[in-house]
Parts: sequence; C-alpha cells; structure tokens
Amino acid sequence: MKPIIGFMIAALLLPVLAQAAAVEVEITGYVEYNQIRSGQLSVVSPNDPVTMYFQVDSGNFLDSSTFPTRGYGVIHETYSYTLGPVTVGLQDPYPAGRVPYFVIRNNDPQVDGFFMSDNNVDWPFPPPPLDEPGRFGPFGGNFEVGYTGDTLQSLDILDALGTYDYDGLTNFYFVISDGPFDAMGLIFQQMTIRLVPVEVADDVKPGSCPNPVNVTSRGTLPVAILGTADLDVTTIDPDSIRLAGVPALSSSF
Repeated sequence: MKPIIGFMIAALLLPVLAQAAAVEVEITGYVEYNQIRSGQLSVVSPNDPVTMYFQVDSGNFLDSSTFPTRGYGVIHETYSYTLGPVTVGLQDPYPAGRVPYFVIRNNDPQVDGFFMSDNNVDWPFPPPPLDEPGRFGPFGGNFEVGYTGDTLQSLDILDALGTYDYDGLTNFYFVISDGPFDAMGLIFQQMTIRLVPVEVADDVKPGSCPNPVNVTSRGTLPVAILGTADLDVTTIDPDSIRLAGVPALSSSF
C-alpha cells in the first residue's frame, strides 16, 4: 500500500523538500547602461528589465578547500538571461571539463552572499560565459551580492530558500562583461531561491468512486497525495500545498 498524506485541499503540483531537491534561482534588476555596439545585445536599452533564471540540484555541489563557500552546478539547459527584448543562454557547447557554479558564501569572513562563477567556487571570476560573442571572447554573466553575516544559516542551499533584496545588502556586482571590460551595467533588485514544484499523484475524495467535484461549491475538498518509492510524503511542507492557488486548510499524515 502506498503511503499517503491527506488534507482538505491538495495539489497536483507542489514543492517537495527532500534530502536532495531541484532548486530554482531567479535574479531580477534593470539595465543601467549599455556600451555594446554590435550583435543582438546592442539593442538592449537603459532601464530595460533584466531576469536571470536557472536551476541547480541541491545534492550536486563542491565545497571550497580554502574558503567557507559552496558551489552548486547550474543545470545548463535551464539557464536563461533575459535583457530587455533579448534572451541568451550559457555558452553552448559549454567549455569541456568546466562547470558554471552558483556559489553560497557563509561568514566569509563576516559576510554572507552569493555569486556566479565559471569552474571556481572560491572567487566570483571568471564569470560563466554566455552564448553571445563579444570582442574578447564570449560575453560573461557576472553576478555577486553580499549581505550582513547573519543572513544565512549555512552553506546548504535548502537553508537559503527565500527572497533577497536590499535588506541587509552590503554590495553587488551585476554586469555583462567583455573580457576585462564592463560592457553592460545592471542594477540588482531581487533574487528568489525556491524549490522547483514537482508533479505528484493524488486521489480526489479518496475512498469514493466515482469522484465527483462540484466546482461551484465553497466547501472543502478532501484529496490524498500518493507517496512513491521516490517520494516520502512526510517530507512535504503542508504550507506549500496548492490547488489552483488555494492553500490547504488542514493536513494529516
């Protein structure tokens, strides 16, 4: 018999906090200036919105042997960098033997923070190369933010879930680089780190057949999430459960 979690309103798509989980990172801001004069990035204008998005596996990381930093390998195909009307990805194919990292700093020495790097978990350079040529090789996607030393609990990205903005911010470096030059300056606004929702099997009105649903009803709807060999329902955060945006009213294991 499959384990279940029962509750009054359930979801087919929800975040699941397990020992290793897929995590998505979204960084937003806007363009301050653009000195790129050729190629598709040349059409990006000041004040255009900026969004960098990618996913990492919380169980796939590399700790620094020198600093209190941990790098999580960016899943290449999930990476997108949208600057105004233009969207670019990571260099494809990515340089052989190299890994783009999203790195967490915890009390390094008194600062917490995050940065992007290419095959380096110690420093925020070189930046991950983008799939867009510059004058001195591929453009680089530089990103670094520093926060006060009490911002993060650990180097575990699952402890860092949440939204980061100007609260506690000590510094940021957010640019598109062309070799040693800052070709496009960006203003950081917000970064959100969250679990990637996963599809789960469920049973509406468990124990009854058929399973009629009155969409005009304002009452409660009992639904059960079915566990599997890969899904321990006790790892599900009940507060994360949604059905068409509606949260669960109660839950039981």
